[in-house]
Amino acid sequence: MIKYFNPPIIAENKYICSHLRFAIMNIEDIPEVNPIGKIIQFENGLYVSARSTRMRLFVEKKDYACKVCGIIAKIATIEKAENDNSTDRPHMNFYAIDENGDEVLMTWDHDTPKSLGGSNGLKNAQCMCTICNGLKGNNHTIEEVIQMRKEKGLVVHY
Repeated sequence: MIKYFNPPIIAENKYICSHLRFAIMNIEDIPEVNPIGKIIQFENGLYVSARSTRMRLFVEKKDYACKVCGIIAKIATIEKAENDNSTDRPHMNFYAIDENGDEVLMTWDHDTPKSLGGSNGLKNAQCMCTICNGLKGNNHTIEEVIQMRKEKGLVVHY
């Protein structure tokens, strides 16, 4: 079931800035991508683009698990940064829920970093949580990030 917020609510997250949330849903409740225009249309009139590599990774490949720690996205939201005064449409974000009940933003990561010749294409994309992606940067392997997580006392979900 999709829960809409009208007006949007301010959602706080300890891993990212506060943002305006227009809707929240379970992953399995995301509507199909409309092949004309590559958008996801919602019953209340909201829509989001599904053209970016990030969106294609999540909605086409259905890749929801962090390649490092294994945490899996369970919810999707429609939102935009609270301080975003542009007329840009809201976008869809994907979140896992950690062992403390906190939302963890799921991102896409370059398997081979751009700085090392990697492309922005879907073939070079992998799902990663915000925490692991921040630790990986351009110069760490997945194995090194797993070790860093363990040293910091962070859970590895595999």
